[in-house]
Amino acid sequence: MIRSRDARLVNARAWAAGIDADFAEFLADPRHVCLIDDRGGALFAWRGPGTFEAHVFFKVRGKEALSLGREMLSHMRDNYGAERFWTEIPVESRKVLMFARLIGWKSLGPMETRHGWNEIFTSENG
Repeated sequence: MIRSRDARLVNARAWAAGIDADFAEFLADPRHVCLIDDRGGALFAWRGPGTFEAHVFFKVRGKEALSLGREMLSHMRDNYGAERFWTEIPVESRKVLMFARLIGWKSLGPMETRHGWNEIFTSENG
């Protein structure tokens, strides 16, 4: 697992996982972290000291995805001082909602956001 700021590489990994986006602007902020490996990647947007907003683009599913998620969260704690994570997940994304629950994150319930209805999840040291 490596941290990458190479937009072409990150965009290609995201595309391979089914996400069509350009992360160049995200990667330009040195406080943000993008971790990638052959199984996919995760974006961690800095939101304050020790606090990151997390978004994943994994090619793997099930137990492999849970393992990768835990590895990346641990890496963030050990290398970037992460103490708290949060995310918002579209309410219709049942598999991603289940992933957040299985990784041990707490749901704060659904909320209307600028991206539509999302369920908000948070974790302290998780």
